[in-house]
Amino acid sequence: MAESKEDYSKKLCTKCEQPDNKATVYCEDCKYYLCQSCYDGHKSWEAMKDHRIDTIEDLISGKVTLSEEEEEWDQIGQFKVPGMSGPSGIAVTSDEKIGVVEWGGKAKVVSKSGDILHTLEEGCNDLAVTSDNGFLVPDRSFCRVYDSNGKKVSEFRTLNLSEKYETVTAMTVDKNGNIIFGMNKVIAIWKVDGSFKSGYPISTRPDGIAVTSTDKIIVANPSDGLVMFKSYFSGKKPLTPFAPPPDIKKWRPVCLCCSKKDELFVTNGSGGDPVGIYKYAASGAYIGCVTTDVKKPKGIALSNDDQELYVVDEDSKSVKIFEKP
Repeated sequence: MAESKEDYSKKLCTKCEQPDNKATVYCEDCKYYLCQSCYDGHKSWEAMKDHRIDTIEDLISGKVTLSEEEEEWDQIGQFKVPGMSGPSGIAVTSDEKIGVVEWGGKAKVVSKSGDILHTLEEGCNDLAVTSDNGFLVPDRSFCRVYDSNGKKVSEFRTLNLSEKYETVTAMTVDKNGNIIFGMNKVIAIWKVDGSFKSGYPISTRPDGIAVTSTDKIIVANPSDGLVMFKSYFSGKKPLTPFAPPPDIKKWRPVCLCCSKKDELFVTNGSGGDPVGIYKYAASGAYIGCVTTDVKKPKGIALSNDDQELYVVDEDSKSVKIFEKP
C-alpha cells in the first residue's frame, strides 16, 4: 500500500546510528530512507552514484511516487511511416516530432499520427536529437546535422580518416550535447560542431547505446548483454555486466534509451524469450517488465517528459506508443 504524505514526513533514517534522525531522501535501489549525513556517505561510493534517489519533499508533494513493482505500460497508439518498409531506429524531440530511420535507407520526421513532416538523408544508420530539437543522421562516413525544420545545416566525417573508427551502429547525445557513436567495438565522441573529442576500443559492438546523467555509457549487444563503462572522461574499464531479468529464458538486448531519472529501457529483441521491453536502474538493479506487446522490437525512445515510450516493431513495420501507468 502506498505511503501517505504524512507517513513520508515522519520517516526516519534506516541506516543511521542516531534513531531520531529524520530521512531527507529515499534510495530506490537500496530501499533505504537516509538522513543527509548518511546520504552524503552513500553518494560518495562509486558503485552507488547511479542509484535512483528521491527527496522526501518530492514524495510528500506527490511529484514522485513509489511502487513495489513496475506496472506494464499501456499501448495508446501505433502508426506506419509512409514509404518506409523496414523502420529500425527512432528519436523523439521535446515538441513530439518523431524521427524514424530504416537501416541503410531513408530518415523521415513524422507526427504522432505518422504524417510526414520532413524527409532527411538516405543511406542512414541511426539518428538522434540535438539540444535544439534538430536531428543528427549518420551514414557510413559522415554525420549530417539538421535543424528543427528539416534543413541540413552542417556535416562532419565520423571516420576521422582512420581505419579503426568504422561504421556507426548506434548513437546518442549526452546532457552537454556531445555526440556518442557506437561503432565496431569502438566508442567515439564528437562535439556537435564536428570536432573530434575522444575515442577508445571496447570489448563489444554497441547495437544500442545510452548515456546517464553521470556520464556512464551503457551498451547493448545480443550476444554480450548489457555492459556499463565508466565515464568516458575518466576511464575506459568496463564494469560488471548487468544480470538478465529474472525468468528470462534467452536475453538478447538490442536497443536501449535512458530517462532523465537514469532509468534504462531495454529491448529484448529477435531471438529473445520472451521478447519485450525491460527496465533497469543505471546501477544495474532490475526494475521490471514494461511490455511484451511487441514481437520484434528495434529502436526505442522516450518522450521529453518520460511519460511515453516509442518502440519500432520490426514485425509489424510500425511504431508503437506506450504510456506510463
